[in-house]
Amino acid sequence: MNKRIKNTIKELGGLGLLLTSLSANSNEISLKQYFPNQRDNYQEISAKYTLTEDIKVHTFLNNNTKGDYFGKTTLNKKIGDSDCSIKSQIIHANEFKADIGVGVSCSKKFDNGVFANISILPVWESNNDKVQTQYFIKKDNILGEEGILSGINFSSFGEWDKEGKFGYGEMSLLKSNKINENLNFSYGLNSGLIGEGKFIPKLDIGLLAQFNIKF
Repeated sequence: MNKRIKNTIKELGGLGLLLTSLSANSNEISLKQYFPNQRDNYQEISAKYTLTEDIKVHTFLNNNTKGDYFGKTTLNKKIGDSDCSIKSQIIHANEFKADIGVGVSCSKKFDNGVFANISILPVWESNNDKVQTQYFIKKDNILGEEGILSGINFSSFGEWDKEGKFGYGEMSLLKSNKINENLNFSYGLNSGLIGEGKFIPKLDIGLLAQFNIKF
């Protein structure tokens, strides 16, 4: 099979996955353009949606200059009235399912507006030794809610394996601009957090521009 046919199959697979996501009860779609410093530019599309009342889903797909795509679908099913959920994550690498992991995720919204989440996924289809610890943290309006500095938001995510080696993550400081009730444009600094077999990742500081569409 030649390269063009392979790339077409990959693209159709990614498109099918995204259309499946959007056919559900989509809440928000994001379109992102990354401008890293040490890597090639790339695009990403993501969607947040619901399968049932208590199952929330987030899917993202991005491409690279080789015509491949990579993404993840994360499903969270809330555990009762707690701040924890059962978390399942499907990794997409040029096909619908490349690997799937299961674990637990817990979140906390603090009085100062910081939202934090930590997850542990100890069970993976491909390798049960692939235990991952993942984090996500964000705070909106870090410089205040009024004036020219309002709308500056911070967020970061990343993951470590069971040996404490960092995989991949990002850290963003973006200025949010509300166009209307359903459309928002953000731009600013974005640093890729690149694992190099160490606990603390290497920074790849670049730029990010994104549109968020809410339904």
